[in-house]
Amino acid sequence: MAVNPVTNKVYVANNSDNNVTVIDGVTNAPTTIAAGANPRALVVNPATNKVYVANYGSANVTAVTPQAAWLAPLIVNIAPLPGNVSRTATPSFTLTPLNQYMPNPTGVQQVYYQVDTWQDQWLTATDTGSNQWIAT
Repeated sequence: MAVNPVTNKVYVANNSDNNVTVIDGVTNAPTTIAAGANPRALVVNPATNKVYVANYGSANVTAVTPQAAWLAPLIVNIAPLPGNVSRTATPSFTLTPLNQYMPNPTGVQQVYYQVDTWQDQWLTATDTGSNQWIAT
């Protein structure tokens, strides 16, 4: 067994099935990928995202490049302040997320925001119940 901490994937050699089970650490969903005969040992290179499988029965090594992860296209429209001016130290912004993930877009469950992008903490926006969120 080997773990890639960068991609959060667990790889398990299945000696009698001639394959490797890949477990997604987020969803716990398993998938399998082919290997040589009697895979017994695994090693993961997190820097290159490659998995190397030592196959005892076929006396070789299978090199696997897992499918790259891709982000779901999520767009958030931010309604500007009237006149781009705030008369208060704690203005509120209306955020409207649009999930364009295909073929099955899902509802947005939570929206987080930062006031000072890299250094400030992430805050939770308030759900209004109509696919709009309020950030203060």
